[in-house]
Amino acid sequence: MKSLITGASGTAGSLTLQHLTERGLNAVGAGRAAAKDKFWVELDYARPGTFRKALHGVTHLFLVVPSGHKEPEQFQRFLDAALSFHVEHITFLSGRTTGDVKGRALNTVEEQVRHCGLPYTILRPGWFMQNFAADSLAIDIQAEGKIYLPAGAAKTAFVDVRDIAEVVEQTFLEKKHQGKTYELVSQEALDHYEVAALFSRTLRRPVEYIDLSPSDFLALMLGRGASEEGMASYIYLYDLVKTGKEARLSSDLARLLGREPGRFEGFIKDYLEVWKD
Repeated sequence: MKSLITGASGTAGSLTLQHLTERGLNAVGAGRAAAKDKFWVELDYARPGTFRKALHGVTHLFLVVPSGHKEPEQFQRFLDAALSFHVEHITFLSGRTTGDVKGRALNTVEEQVRHCGLPYTILRPGWFMQNFAADSLAIDIQAEGKIYLPAGAAKTAFVDVRDIAEVVEQTFLEKKHQGKTYELVSQEALDHYEVAALFSRTLRRPVEYIDLSPSDFLALMLGRGASEEGMASYIYLYDLVKTGKEARLSSDLARLLGREPGRFEGFIKDYLEVWKD
């Protein structure tokens, strides 16, 4: 078995690649960057010329859509190539927020995966806990003790990406997951005031959630160099969060893992170095 992990420089891809290699499985990361080492291959969905080398010998594919991607026809070409290279299984990382929303990119790719002619599993995870350990969220918590988001008081059932990686392994090794769609979330739904309280208690210093209006959040992020298009998409996702869509719990992840999924407080304890003073 040889697994190709796309989006391997991102959160889900990198942690999945790490998990599989630690388990002794033959896994190779793929991304738009040139090859870093023997465990990495160049893959650019906009350049079909990179498909052949990336897919050579691959039996199992973990497919990740880059954030903000709006050209699903590129994924159709890649899926066609995967079929021609006789890939045995595709596990697609969709999303809980828009995976079931017609016309959104993740739902469009879901449909492509379902009809590509290959066995597949679709994963719809909640918002990643690891988002708080990266980029501006991590910096704001570390430097200011603040969480700036336009999430209102809505609750979210987050997920530890390390649990997703375990599920990806199962989908590669066990055929019973073929044709299935799973919602992957923890067994607790938290609003961001509760998230801030968990950070305060675990870090032993005050962390405050600042509920920004969409316009104030946009202004903050544009001032930090973010693109208006990217932030508009982000705000749209949080508008869906505020409907309560992400608060619903699911037993899928606990059932697949055979244990309670990771909780938010445990995630903070495991990543303490990120937010050190």
